[in-house]
Amino acid sequence: VLDAPLEELANPQMTPNPSKAPWYFLGLQELLHYYPPFVAGVLIPGLVIIALVIVPYFNVNLERRPLWETDRIRKLWIVGGSVVATCLFLHFVAKHSVWPLILSTVAVAIPMMLPGVVRSDGKVMRWLATRSLAFWIFVWFVVAEIVLTVIGVYFRGPGWSFTLPWVDGVY
Repeated sequence: VLDAPLEELANPQMTPNPSKAPWYFLGLQELLHYYPPFVAGVLIPGLVIIALVIVPYFNVNLERRPLWETDRIRKLWIVGGSVVATCLFLHFVAKHSVWPLILSTVAVAIPMMLPGVVRSDGKVMRWLATRSLAFWIFVWFVVAEIVLTVIGVYFRGPGWSFTLPWVDGVY
């Protein structure tokens, strides 16, 4: 339908600035910008994969009853503490300001915890309340990857600096 915007033939004498990976690896390349290679390439993806493998074995919300139906305060403290611990881990291990990952974590934690804080029998609240823990971990992974990929595609300019494409015309 539309022609792909192709650049000139590759010139080994002139590397583009910034040198970017293909779009499907830009999330990982963004993680490498924020974290040391071991943390970005092994630890964070490994922890997400381990969590997605282990979480279904826990007896958490298997009957699709609302997570917040019983022992609401204790579960809110556990989930809230886990979110804060995750944000602190992401912040203190990082080389640079890691606001995209912290923002993604908080953006997923809010709808996850909302049914526990607000008592409502609405259709949306019921749907949010009946999602499993594995669902929320996967949603966090997808949201974080989308945010990192969008930043890598549209907001990375020369020297791997954060630029606004509509102002600087980098993209």
